[in-house]
Amino acid sequence: MPSPQASSRTLSELFHDIYMRRAWHITHYLRPHVVFFLGDMLKNGRSIESDDEFAVYVQQFQQFFPLKPGVEARYIPGNTDVGLGVSNSFSKHVRQRYEQYFDPVNQHFTMANHSLILLDSPGIVDEDYIRAGHGTSFEEWVPLRDGAIEFVKGLARNK
Repeated sequence: MPSPQASSRTLSELFHDIYMRRAWHITHYLRPHVVFFLGDMLKNGRSIESDDEFAVYVQQFQQFFPLKPGVEARYIPGNTDVGLGVSNSFSKHVRQRYEQYFDPVNQHFTMANHSLILLDSPGIVDEDYIRAGHGTSFEEWVPLRDGAIEFVKGLARNK
């Protein structure tokens, strides 16, 4: 997806955008009922500090990938959306902001008689690095509150 600073885009980015628009246009011929966006939807969404700037990125994403009426969308965060690893350049509220505009970072739902689980993979990786750094086994790890591992363990308990 193009950056709001479109004037500084490279020729490679321009061709990428053309390819993505064409591919998106072709998907409409399939008449999908649901579209899953599999992360990395916002270029550098993880490091945007301003709520207004984040809203511009989201609006640009929605304009780049318009949905036909009646088509449901589901979103899964990627590392450019919510970050991966610890960095001072990442917004402290990146996951909350992501959920405000898209979907919860972890989801469990039923669709067409199928149980689907969508996970915050960057969150799992981050938490697993923390767990391993403490030398704690997965079974003994007390998950971070509202984290992906807590979500997975909760699903396993309710199975």
